[in-house]
Amino acid sequence: EWTPETRAVYEQALAERGVSSLYVIANERGQPYTADGFRTMWDRVRRAAINDTGIASFQWRDLRAVAAGKTNDWRMLGHTDQRIFNRVYNRRPVVVRANKIPK
Repeated sequence: EWTPETRAVYEQALAERGVSSLYVIANERGQPYTADGFRTMWDRVRRAAINDTGIASFQWRDLRAVAAGKTNDWRMLGHTDQRIFNRVYNRRPVVVRANKIPK
């Protein structure tokens, strides 16, 4: 779904590249990134985020869980059953209530 936010990111991506291309995310020659090229770019961005924010290291696959957890919309992951989201992707802390007071 095109939201104002996704439209703005799309338009920014088109405006920032210096070459006309069929690909939204393209290298400086207008071609799609190779697996190695994407990995190199991702590693640079990840290291900068870790250094700038002081957050713990993270991987590409962590972004999926974070995005779903922040929106609390398990359907955005494409699953048909919420139990999969709760078991694998939901990383929000669970608040539990003690049933006994320790002595």
